[in-house]
Amino acid sequence: MKTSTGRQTQILWFDNDPEFRDFNFSDSLIDPTPTQQKLAEWICMGREGHTFAADAFSDAMYLTLRTAAFEAHLRTYPRKAITHPEYFHSKLRQFLRMLLDSDPGTPYMERGPKFLRVPNYSDAWLEPDLPLLELKPEDNERVDWRELVHTILESQQGGPSALRAWLTQQLSTSTPNLRRSSPGIALRDKLIQQALIEKKSRMEVCDILDRNGIPVSGPMKRAGMANFRSAWNDKNFRANIQSMISKELKKLSRPS
Repeated sequence: MKTSTGRQTQILWFDNDPEFRDFNFSDSLIDPTPTQQKLAEWICMGREGHTFAADAFSDAMYLTLRTAAFEAHLRTYPRKAITHPEYFHSKLRQFLRMLLDSDPGTPYMERGPKFLRVPNYSDAWLEPDLPLLELKPEDNERVDWRELVHTILESQQGGPSALRAWLTQQLSTSTPNLRRSSPGIALRDKLIQQALIEKKSRMEVCDILDRNGIPVSGPMKRAGMANFRSAWNDKNFRANIQSMISKELKKLSRPS
């Protein structure tokens, strides 16, 4: 990732670190921790029309960008200091540059998956003025990565144009905090705060959200979670709910 101060940019070490690029997750029993090589194979197969491969790549994108994955990275590499936003944006750029550098118009995808050589992906297709940094780690629970991946892989106008159109749509609201622009999110946060004031347990918070018809996140829905109680009982999503509740607890603890 490149960080900017005025016109100066700095390339962070983890952007080109092989261990960092191979630090990915998926819900596949065969490839629970896919390397960049496996991600590239999924992209290649996705461009050939294999929907399951495109979905596997987008699910890996979501799971790798989760807060739980960042925390796992800190435990795995405790001596490599990295902040949560740095981790999120570097991983996001990794996935996007793979999608865009794998455009049929580039020489990278001339071979089939069996003979695919993973290139040293560049930022050639990530335009300098693309406002990627406006996406925050918490937006991982809001955006639909499957929609983005399929849009880019199936685009007739070219991946870069498809990415720009998608990102423009995501950032179209004038509200600085995109998560607060939704009335449903506002009601959810209010219900969580009230439950915390009443000293309800985390599971009781889930039940309150379900009784009030608050929908679960897109990734939870795609994983078959019908409500917050079922998501709480799933080890892959409990940490997300814990994080969501903890954010509201921090708001309550701030001086008014």
